[in-house]
Amino acid sequence: MCIEMIREEMMTHKPTVQVFGNLNDLPTDFIQEFCSDFEVIARSGGARDPIFSFQTEVSCAHAVIALPSAHPFTLMTVIEEAAVQHPFLFNRDAKNINERKQKPIVFLGEEKSWRSFHESFQEMKQQGLMRDSFDVVRFIEHPREAKEYIQAGLPQHLEFDRSEQFYHSRLPNVLFREINAADRVKQRDGTIAFYGSASSNAPQHLERAERAVEMCQHLGMNVLHGGGISSVMGQLSKSAQERSLYVVGVSVDGIGAPGIVGKELGGKIQRPENVSEYIACKSMIHRIEEYHNRVNANIALDGGIGSTQEVLMTATLMSIGHSAVSNKDRHGAQVLKPLYLVNEGGIWSGFEKYLRDRDLGVLLEQMQIVPNMDRLEISLGEHFRQHPPVAISPRLDLRDSYHRQAHGIPNLDTLPASPYSIQQERDEERLNP
Repeated sequence: MCIEMIREEMMTHKPTVQVFGNLNDLPTDFIQEFCSDFEVIARSGGARDPIFSFQTEVSCAHAVIALPSAHPFTLMTVIEEAAVQHPFLFNRDAKNINERKQKPIVFLGEEKSWRSFHESFQEMKQQGLMRDSFDVVRFIEHPREAKEYIQAGLPQHLEFDRSEQFYHSRLPNVLFREINAADRVKQRDGTIAFYGSASSNAPQHLERAERAVEMCQHLGMNVLHGGGISSVMGQLSKSAQERSLYVVGVSVDGIGAPGIVGKELGGKIQRPENVSEYIACKSMIHRIEEYHNRVNANIALDGGIGSTQEVLMTATLMSIGHSAVSNKDRHGAQVLKPLYLVNEGGIWSGFEKYLRDRDLGVLLEQMQIVPNMDRLEISLGEHFRQHPPVAISPRLDLRDSYHRQAHGIPNLDTLPASPYSIQQERDEERLNP
């Protein structure tokens, strides 16, 4: 059978909708009606691999529905990956693959059920720490309106070919790496990752970034951040260079974030001026993976959706005891890399309340929320006195080798073509570990 005939046959399948959250939150009659028009894949967050399976799930689907009961990391990642225009959140027309359209993304539920979620970002918005990331999702209260919105947002000719996903899976985590050959700054043994905004230039946000670098100088640490050239991240680079500290910027390549590369970096990947080493990964999730390959501690400064995603992924990995968020200290003891949220400007208060409202104390337990930079330096100093850092050698090809061993996940290329089969396999693993 020729390729064109196969594609024609595949185009007779029903559109696939990935649902994140508990399907029991929806009326039974609606689910039955919905399944007559769509193939539904549902996950409530109990899957064996709740983080790294995300891209497989959204890439297999033609649309995404998130319910209020979905894991917060999933909610943040859907928004952030769509905002940077990751290709897995776009549909192609089967008869014109150059025609791309963002997959319909619906956050479904009554307004009151999303209230705490919205309120968690209120202070961030007021302080100018967020892009217009919520523009990429549609909040809809009624299930049938969601169905109509999804149908209207699908391409005329649906594509079921997963070749683009296979190509992406074969790519290494790091797609670009450049070290400043003229930089004579010596690397220290320890490195701290900072999560921060690329949007705000408020003096108080930049001042806290400068104080964070001053703290790194006192503690003898390298600085790592998300590779941004402005706002909090830009100030971290500038202040670190002034103090002769080694700075690592970890961003995303144009393949995984054309929305950033096209608008903020002039359409090409290049090392920013104030960064000693620059790395570009293939997605936002892989970017955070790369953080954990290199750092001894994580600190969230003033940030928005992206910083919240970084916090939630780190806290989730810590909650399941993932080896990427622990390392051996100089005494040979295996210790968790601490996660601090600096709440001096009050931006993390709403987020903390949201997690409490969701009864997600297991995530809050992983975070140390400190009221100011002074308290942060005291606490972090105590941690490193007890656990002197050892330089971490970056694990190469984490996604393609170590990841599979740690999670027991087969190579993406060998997964069955049917999204339903993928979900069925995960459900069986969860029920019969």
